[in-house]
Formats: sequence, C-alpha cells, structure tokens
Amino acid sequence: MIQHGHLKYVLFIFLSFFLLWTVPIDAFAKGTVFKIATGEYMGRYFPTGGTIAEIVNNRQEENGFRCIVEPTSGSVFNINAMMAGDMAFGIVQSDIQYQAFNGVDEWKDKGLQKDLRAMFSLYTESVTLVASVDSGIKTIQNLKGKRIDIGKEGSGGRQNAIDALNAAGIDWTTDLRLIEIEKNTDAESMLMRGDLDAFFYTVGHPTTAIKFVTVGAKKTIFVPMINIEKLLSKYPYYVKSIIPVSLYPHHR
Repeated sequence: MIQHGHLKYVLFIFLSFFLLWTVPIDAFAKGTVFKIATGEYMGRYFPTGGTIAEIVNNRQEENGFRCIVEPTSGSVFNINAMMAGDMAFGIVQSDIQYQAFNGVDEWKDKGLQKDLRAMFSLYTESVTLVASVDSGIKTIQNLKGKRIDIGKEGSGGRQNAIDALNAAGIDWTTDLRLIEIEKNTDAESMLMRGDLDAFFYTVGHPTTAIKFVTVGAKKTIFVPMINIEKLLSKYPYYVKSIIPVSLYPHHR
C-alpha cells in the first residue's frame, strides 16, 4: 500500500514534442513518411506518439505525408536519432532537450544541438521513487546498499534519478546495488517478487505501472525527495510537485 505520510514533494518536469528542422522542403512530397521516436511499448510515450500519428494521418490526403511510430529507449536516444537524421520527430523530456540544446551532460563532447525545435508541450511528469516496505527504505538516504533500478541507459528518467541521488549525497556508481532492467514493467514485477528494493520512474500520474505495485500483495511506499531547493537552483527545468494519494484509490 502507499503510506499517506510519505506522499511529500517529488520533482516533476515538462515534456515537449520536438521537431528537428533538417527535412528539406522537397521531402514533403505526396506519400512522405516521417518517424516519431517515442519510448518503450509499455510506457506513456509510445501510445502518446500513436495518438499524434493518428491525428496527422487522418489528414494525410490534405498534407501529403503521414507519420509512423517507433518504440525507443527514451529521450536521450530520441534526440541522438533526430540529430542523426534517423527520426524526424521525437517525444523528449524538457530537461533532456535543455541539456542537448546547451551541449551539457550527454552532449558535453558533441556540443550544442542548436537545430532542435520544440513544437508543443504535452504533460508533466514526476521523478518518482517507489520502494517496498519490507526493504526498510523510508528516505532516499536509505537506498545505500539496496537493490535499486534507476532506469535504462538512453532514457531521461535515468538522469533524473542520478540528479535526485546526487542532491541527496548518494554516489549512484558505488553506494547502490544497481540492478539493470530492460523495461519498467520488469522493475515493478521484481519489486513485487522481492527481487528489487526500489525503483525510480519518471512518469505522468496516475499510471498503470504504479497502480500495479499499489494493489499488489507487497506493501509499497512513495519515497520523498530531499534537497529540492538545491536542484531547483542548479537546474531550471525542475519544479516541485505532489503526488496525491487520491490518484491511486485502489491500494490495499
């Protein structure tokens, strides 16, 4: 179950849908197909991209082009794929766009990605940390020595988790028993089986993934973030948010 007393501040970020303006004008010929880079099949980005593609494709006779959806590992991959010309569009977290546009973090060596353009914002997400009650984790500092999933490489959620850990004074490379998991749904199942102590998930709430663990036989808890002001002063793309317990009314 989710323990109400631990529904404190977590971080949320805005997501934007990006267009890379490198497609030549003559590419908009009748029958042109553009790829939308999204995320994992079971995540929120893939169906969101599908809805966008459906809207576009309903007017393909008028526009002369259509879109198809590509599942990917997430925001970092999507930007790199767009910059390489492999994808025309991508759903990307705003913090990852900021980093790419300014040539920091993942793009420190590649430099500024000034050709990125944001078309519109979709929905907000929260950097969420879920732990089993059995693990004894009550604060983010309790993660030391525990079996933790911070998200897969190539995802924006992984960097969000690292930011939160750094703000808490935790070295993710040495302080955690890092469990590399291919899909978020695997993390949830592993938590329920007792094979994982906690996982980070940057996601819009409510979400089926979190609902799954809140109605399971194993009790779970939302772990609050700390030193949020430190993050807000360092990174302009983070703001405070609260996850209301009312979003998960069927927990036991």
